Amino acid sequence: MPSTNYDLGYLTAGEEVLEKYLLSKALFWPIHSSSPLGEPEFPQLTLGNLLLSQTRLRVKNLQPEESQEFRILEESISQIHDKWQTAWERKLRWEYRSRLRQWQHYINDLFQEPESNIAYYSNEVRLRLLLDLIKADMRSEEGINLDTLNLLDAELQSVFHQDQFIWERELISGFDSEKYWYLWGKPDVSKFTMS
Repeated sequence: MPSTNYDLGYLTAGEEVLEKYLLSKALFWPIHSSSPLGEPEFPQLTLGNLLLSQTRLRVKNLQPEESQEFRILEESISQIHDKWQTAWERKLRWEYRSRLRQWQHYINDLFQEPESNIAYYSNEVRLRLLLDLIKADMRSEEGINLDTLNLLDAELQSVFHQDQFIWERELISGFDSEKYWYLWGKPDVSKFTMS
């Protein structure tokens, strides 16, 4: 998982272009800032990626100066959200549809070739989390396809082995095992022949 500096850097870079992004016709917006040395490049700006960075930072033990920086960023993002609520909601719904397609592709690949795709689960499950974060940020669930997500969840649960939290321990407090069950274990290759 990314470091605190990584998430703070992503939020800073995202906040700088957030208004332009919300008013654009693009779902993915390039981030022209460098990530911390030794860490992956920042993903393109989307509201889901912003929400994920905020969620991780909320559960980490931040130093006082990090906490202050995060609070200022959250306030600014919240003000932009309040100013452009309709555009924000439109982007959320668009991203939800896009992430659902991506997650569906991964689940399909997982069932076609379990052995080669289970290895990618701890990275790909980020898509499933984004769907929950985006859905929670929407004003209403009207018009989003929950049936498809429920079917994908049922498929995954049929081959899922409940186990330990799959990401860094410092994030555990933010993702309880009931709501975020998909982060507590992984698919079990032996269950695919039975499903």
